[in-house]
Amino acid sequence: MVFTMNRKFSSENVFIILVALVVAISVINVAILFSTNAFLGNLIKAQEEEARAARLEAISIVDSSCADCYAIATMTNLLRKENVNITSERMVEFSSAEGRQLVQQHAIPRIPALVLKGEANKTGAQGFVASYGAYRGNDTAVVTNYDPPYYDVGQQRVVGRITATHVTDPSCPNCTSLAPLIDALREAKVAIAEEKSVAYSSPEGQQLIAKFAIQHVPAVIISKDITAYQAYKNLPQQLNATEKEGFYALHATRPPYRSMSENRILGMISLTTISDHGCRECSNVTLAFTLRQLGAFVSSEKTVDYNSTEGKALASLYGITTLPSMLVSNDVDDYANLKTYWATVNKTLVNGTYAVPSDRPPYVDLQSGAVKGLVTVIYLSDAPCTSCYPVTNHRFPLSSFSVYIMNETMLDVSSSEGKALIAAYNITRVPTILLSPDVDAYRQLQAVWIDPASAVGTIAPDGWYVFTATQLMGTYKDLATGQVVTAHG
Repeated sequence: MVFTMNRKFSSENVFIILVALVVAISVINVAILFSTNAFLGNLIKAQEEEARAARLEAISIVDSSCADCYAIATMTNLLRKENVNITSERMVEFSSAEGRQLVQQHAIPRIPALVLKGEANKTGAQGFVASYGAYRGNDTAVVTNYDPPYYDVGQQRVVGRITATHVTDPSCPNCTSLAPLIDALREAKVAIAEEKSVAYSSPEGQQLIAKFAIQHVPAVIISKDITAYQAYKNLPQQLNATEKEGFYALHATRPPYRSMSENRILGMISLTTISDHGCRECSNVTLAFTLRQLGAFVSSEKTVDYNSTEGKALASLYGITTLPSMLVSNDVDDYANLKTYWATVNKTLVNGTYAVPSDRPPYVDLQSGAVKGLVTVIYLSDAPCTSCYPVTNHRFPLSSFSVYIMNETMLDVSSSEGKALIAAYNITRVPTILLSPDVDAYRQLQAVWIDPASAVGTIAPDGWYVFTATQLMGTYKDLATGQVVTAHG
């Protein structure tokens, strides 16, 4: 009986405990639910606050006496594109008592300026302020990051009005002009307040040359305020210019220009081509084109026939052995940017003039009187081999070496001439080509032909060039086996 009573007591206790647990869990769930709802509510409110446009009061401080100063309204318009709400906007004159007080209170360095009050440090305004100004605390930011002109409060003057004085040589219309530099600055919205030109030989020109130690003319004297423009703050350094009394002297760096130390104009290149007018196949000298492409100025250029009295005299004076050849004045040495290229040119310096032979065949060899570089090409193929590469495909690589093909002959291996060539030059593969000894004049092609690394062919004892690397061209026929070989590559 005692056992039964204890058992009943225990069941009641368990039931009470379970009920208590259910109640406790329910209370906890309700608490968690209220807590979660409160957290989510606060989070939503925070996000809504973050997304809300920053409320700002905009005060523009301007100097109406500076008509060409930066238009601060441009900054206000940029600000409107941000997530901001400009609740009020007004303009204050810098010279007014309020303007002076604002400048002093917020340590404003330049005018015009844009003072932002209110939620200047809120997300919607932070990016704009960081880009164009600075946050000064107390819910205030000052915007002054823009290009000149502007009034500098510390210097008490307008910064960014550029004056440019050109020092020129009127006798040298082809000298490198620096006017395009000033035009480019003007196009880039740099305020060119004054621009004028003076002749280097004038009293004012001589005074400027002495004052700024000008070495080359044309030159331009430009006010130091150019460095106030962000895009041009390193311009004097890039042009190796030194400031003197608030100005930089920039001079031409590439000829033609007048050298003040030598008192002459540098970089006026003269060219004289000596040619044989009877050689219609002869190539033109490409040197003049290359010099111009590299920025050299050719002041005079003429062509003289070798068979004339002047032509004979020039050829003798300068030791010319091939035609055409070109005489280049040593003014070419004035161009620093040409030194690397000029070192690669085959030339001889005689009495201050360079004699440059033709840089490619065909040309006349004065010693023999023959025209070198007129090449005969024999194309040898096997008509039944329809899968073999077209033998005329060789024309493209020959043209890449500028080979002048004077004559072409097409032969088949079955012809008597073809059989004779196969026997004479030990030809084992077709299609192929043979080049006459005149191809010796093409030094680059010759170098490739005999280079063991490329090994494209052989040179026979009689000077004929025989192409053997048929596998490089495509499918060919092995004459020894009669098999058609498909090239892989």
